[in-house]
Amino acid sequence: MLSRPLLRLLRPSSASSHLKKGLSTSSPASSSSNAFVELPETHRMLRDSVRQFAEGELWPIAAEIDRTGEFPKEQVRRHM
Repeated sequence: MLSRPLLRLLRPSSASSHLKKGLSTSSPASSSSNAFVELPETHRMLRDSVRQFAEGELWPIAAEIDRTGEFPKEQVRRHM
């Protein structure tokens, strides 16, 4: 099913809310099991691009994708 991964991308997670608030740690070697590492700028740009694509192109048709089980070739092709 495609909608669950899409929902995970679109739903604000505790990780993204911590990163947005600047509460991430600078080192992965933290005593907390929920420690977050600041992503490099290129990774943040990729994450934001993928999120924008999912919200704009896939979210509106997620139910149809789930119902038919078809891969959204046209939407992906437009953004490659």
